[in-house]
Amino acid sequence: MGDFKNALENLQKALDMKLSAPTENGASIAATYVSIGSVYSDQKQFSAALDMYKKSLHIDSKILLPNDPSLAITMSNIGSACYGLQFYDEAIDWYQKALEIRKHALTSTHPFIADIYECLTLPHYQKGHFHEALDYWRKAKDIHLKNLPPDYRRIKRCEEWIEQLENQISTQQQNITDI
Repeated sequence: MGDFKNALENLQKALDMKLSAPTENGASIAATYVSIGSVYSDQKQFSAALDMYKKSLHIDSKILLPNDPSLAITMSNIGSACYGLQFYDEAIDWYQKALEIRKHALTSTHPFIADIYECLTLPHYQKGHFHEALDYWRKAKDIHLKNLPPDYRRIKRCEEWIEQLENQISTQQQNITDI
């Protein structure tokens, strides 16, 4: 806990200095907001993290092009904070925005695309949207198979989730036919 406290204190000092400097650029301030948000997120203080990420996005959206990959990172962070707060619809919206930027900026098999697909699985799963979650896990796995060794842990995790979701969907369908 002391490490988080020290990190926040030092980041806040850095932010205060940047905010008071007449020539400080917005990108540096936005990056500091993201760093503070990450510390809050690591502590499961998702409301505070969300506030910091949104401040960063507000600054970055004024100085970056609309499809800049940096925006996708912040949008994904906002999605994660929303997920942590159990705001699943908002999390999906932010992850989708991040995905669109990444699809525009990266190849379709880039690992960062797979990362967003994995992020999208979680709120869909929590909402009981098992088919959507399954679809995103499959997409993530397909990308990982093109970039990682077949026995890599992330691929195994995708396979485990795919199997779990297929079983849940099968059970759901069986319960419906039993009615």
